[in-house]
Amino acid sequence: MSAILEAAACLLEETGFHSATTNAIARRAGVSIGSLYQYFTSREDIFRALLAEHQAAAHACVHRVLEPVLAGKRGPAKALPELLQKLVEMHRERPRLMRAMTTELAHLIGDDGRKQEAQEMEELVTQVAARLPGPPGVALAKSWMVAELTSQVSRTLVHEPPEYVDPAEIQAVFTRLVNFLLK
Repeated sequence: MSAILEAAACLLEETGFHSATTNAIARRAGVSIGSLYQYFTSREDIFRALLAEHQAAAHACVHRVLEPVLAGKRGPAKALPELLQKLVEMHRERPRLMRAMTTELAHLIGDDGRKQEAQEMEELVTQVAARLPGPPGVALAKSWMVAELTSQVSRTLVHEPPEYVDPAEIQAVFTRLVNFLLK
């Protein structure tokens, strides 16, 4: 199954979703089309599995970095710059694949996937907010803001980094901004 997902990822990077047929994926994976259909029902099913695999890796990264925050052993202002760095590192391994998954596979996520992602984000934001000083509403707003900022900056640094700004400077400013927001 992993060979099929890797073949699908390579074809997505090279030729795009519409050219990555089940026959092409099977050929690239070195398996028969019958073997492919033992694991997946369709091309869309393969790419949903690829998205789920990526999402699981990203969530594991987020939880690994934020676990000490949620346990009260580390402040969010220290952890979030590390989280940004880890997300950027994770996505830099295959930036073309990450870009293609975002631009060409969004239609496969569906309403249930978007709702689940939003619910997971809400849970994390709420948990981090509980570790912040100040009124609960303000803490929630701060936590949401830095979560959105982390998500957007990490995506941009991987997908379309500005050529005229040093990524290290972006990360340094991000750290200062997070420290300011989470006071």
